[in-house]
Amino acid sequence: MKKETGTLLINNNNGLVCHLLFNGQKYRLKNYLLLFKGNKLSLNKATVDFEIVRGKITKIIHNNIEIYNIPLAKAPYNFITLNENETLINNDFIRSNKYFLQEDDYYNGYIDIEAHSKTSVYVRGTLPEGLKENSFFTNQKGDKVRIENYCPAGNLGIPGSSIRGMIRNLVEIVSFGKFGFINDDILYFRSFADDCLNLRYEYNDFLGSTSQDIKVGLIYKEGRRYKLIPNGTEQQVPHTYSEKQYFDRISSGHYLIHSGDINGKMYDMEIYCKEEKSKAINIPDSDIQSYVNDTNRGNGVINIIKEANNNDFVPCFYFDGEDGHITFGHTRFFRVPYLNSISNCIYEELTDQTNTDLVNVMFGDTSHAGKLFFEDLKMIKGYEDAQSVPKILASPKPTSIQLYLEQGDKDIVALNHYNSENSLIRGNKQYWHKSNDFHWRESGDQTQLIDHIKNGDDKQRTIIKPIKKGATFAGRIRFENLTSVELGSLFFVLRLKEGWCHKIGMAKPLGLGTIKILPSLHLSDRAARYKSLNSEWGEIGAIVEESQLNYFIEKFADAVWEVVDKKGKGKDLWKHPRLKQLAIMLNWENKPDDSLTDYMKLPEFKHRMVLPTPEEVIKQTP
Repeated sequence: MKKETGTLLINNNNGLVCHLLFNGQKYRLKNYLLLFKGNKLSLNKATVDFEIVRGKITKIIHNNIEIYNIPLAKAPYNFITLNENETLINNDFIRSNKYFLQEDDYYNGYIDIEAHSKTSVYVRGTLPEGLKENSFFTNQKGDKVRIENYCPAGNLGIPGSSIRGMIRNLVEIVSFGKFGFINDDILYFRSFADDCLNLRYEYNDFLGSTSQDIKVGLIYKEGRRYKLIPNGTEQQVPHTYSEKQYFDRISSGHYLIHSGDINGKMYDMEIYCKEEKSKAINIPDSDIQSYVNDTNRGNGVINIIKEANNNDFVPCFYFDGEDGHITFGHTRFFRVPYLNSISNCIYEELTDQTNTDLVNVMFGDTSHAGKLFFEDLKMIKGYEDAQSVPKILASPKPTSIQLYLEQGDKDIVALNHYNSENSLIRGNKQYWHKSNDFHWRESGDQTQLIDHIKNGDDKQRTIIKPIKKGATFAGRIRFENLTSVELGSLFFVLRLKEGWCHKIGMAKPLGLGTIKILPSLHLSDRAARYKSLNSEWGEIGAIVEESQLNYFIEKFADAVWEVVDKKGKGKDLWKHPRLKQLAIMLNWENKPDDSLTDYMKLPEFKHRMVLPTPEEVIKQTP
């Protein structure tokens, strides 16, 4: 980033107001970020060096001392840009899914997998009957959760389903196929003093155009349905301090809502609404489910549906939307749904279920069975670690538009959101590798932390018992009737280049799950099978030679180049700009510094700094 020189403008106008003047334009600064031990007013008209990113001042240096800093965005994950091609691999390459065809270019056999863990690996085991008490804990939902790694019949390992999911995801990316599994929930948002003016205006437009239509009422549960008694009245009352949000039933039809202690808050709300169920209307199930799916509402916030499950009536604010939909919340300024879902921000060709791609044919879908069969990878060498409490994993937050949506070169104030025209998600999510010395365990006494969880005193953390780094796993993938293109796609993603590794299992954001896979191919000779049963697999231990493996990979690469860029035929497919991003994410030896791929602290999200691309992240590494 280029350093510029500007002038600080600081005055005290009922509070400190800070700007930076540059080329005749004033940039508003956040005065609480101005780190200056002396009188800040003394900096008025001081000449300073600064950095600016997307129209936001991110760093100020005065007399060689940094006095202002907004950290750049970072995350333990990044994205591979969406497939922009309007067509998928030509159907000529996608053969019918019949079994045991005796034709050229159909192959049957298996792939032996040997995997070596570069970091700890953990896939939580299932919960069998008779599990020892020390082997599980009870989570906040009241469910028992196993601590040990996946271990069927006493054999530690990695489930075949995990291997299948990892390979499917990679084949989807490298074959320029459809976008796979989508959690297509309606997302909710709320925006007041947001640095992104686009989002602030979107929220204000919703409330501004409907403020007269925001009403109060009571929600209750009847059987499996939730109902609303509408058209209550509201009244402001003096605010009283409380650490928690809550509501009180003062008397029949008279409720108090305390919605939190925001700085400068002066009022709570009293709701008056007769508890007359005869006047109730049904809330559409889709609106209830959308509200429940809004996991970003935050801890300690009144959850109306949970409260309705445990109380006769719950006071609420609501808005009658189109087509009978009802949007509701516990405060007048409640979270509102975007008009678009996540799938609306993906190219239609990539979500069209009538389209068939390589992944559909190889892995199967609702219309036909797949051609691949994944066995578990059993640990043949290695050791389990002790029970440990990892750092708390942050849940995915697709509402963080600066991280999850394409932003081009837009300034912070004008970022795209889910209702923006032609808005797109960033692409396929992948996790960064991390160093062996990355501290994934929670700080503090591990024994005490484990005891707190098992005793039910800590419902936020979890306990795991991973397999230590340096372990070796072995297993097999069987296949039937794969074409050379399909077989080539498997080996393209399995046999990675030197220094590249895969990611698998739980706690990938904390650095766990880095493995190096060494595959070997064995082909069946069905004609020989009927001459001599022992001849189907050739000589014992025979492995397909390197030249034939390269043939399969080249056939796959040419099939992809045919779709994405005919001029690329014969070139290394990893040279395609989109797959260069994936290559950066897979590179274990040349990964970015851990400090660039850690979670951001919660206060940093409000700056709306845009997540850099994989190429930009790797350039930041010293």
